[in-house]
Amino acid sequence: METKNYSRRLAAAAGSLAGLTAGPMVAEAAVVHVSGSPVSLNINAPSGSSVTWDIDGDSVGEFRIWNSASTQTWTTSGIPQVFMFKTAFVASNTVAGGQGNGRGMVAPFSTDNVQALFNSDWVGASRTFGRTGGSAQNGYYLSRNALQSFNGQNAIGYDFNFGFRSNGVNMVGFRFDAGQGYRYGYAAFQWDLGAGTISINEWWYDDSGSAVHVVPEPNALALLAMGAAGIAAYRATRKSRPNTEVTDEATAA
Repeated sequence: METKNYSRRLAAAAGSLAGLTAGPMVAEAAVVHVSGSPVSLNINAPSGSSVTWDIDGDSVGEFRIWNSASTQTWTTSGIPQVFMFKTAFVASNTVAGGQGNGRGMVAPFSTDNVQALFNSDWVGASRTFGRTGGSAQNGYYLSRNALQSFNGQNAIGYDFNFGFRSNGVNMVGFRFDAGQGYRYGYAAFQWDLGAGTISINEWWYDDSGSAVHVVPEPNALALLAMGAAGIAAYRATRKSRPNTEVTDEATAA
């Protein structure tokens, strides 16, 4: 049976921290962290294979990760040439005929490629979320690898766009419709080229509808250890960042 761990950061300590802070800690207390059951897809699986990504634990997949393969053949000097693409992409679960709540992945310039995020990034209403429709063509490319055969010599090449590392963890942003407006979050995608797998190991989202920072905020005990002065300094640092996204999509739309 699948088991996921859902935790709302700082929720347990919000009352203890109330006396140390000048205002409510709504955004900090609302970040949900999900771990314990990775979603994984092998890019060498048959074309059309897919896995469901249920972000908020309601048994309805927000997104799906899909495999797609195509082959091009031609002849050069009488010698057959083969170029085969294998692509993994993520799309709203409506691609599979369901009623998924996925509403886009952070993408540059409304393109169909997912963008890797940096530690200083925010995910919120002002970001570009690329394609958000439900047709099979409205996916977001995560990776592309090509198995090439020229004159009997095989070679494997990998193409990762928009800041991704070819091996290791990459952060990507997403949004989904929770019924009371959009929720924003980010996920840790793990690429293993040797095994040919793409896995989503864990993810975070703000269940209040506010923007979420890619780097997790200090946990409850860390904030308690800061004391009033430390928390005030931390809050001042956060306010100095160029972020204007702390709005609820339900009211901003």
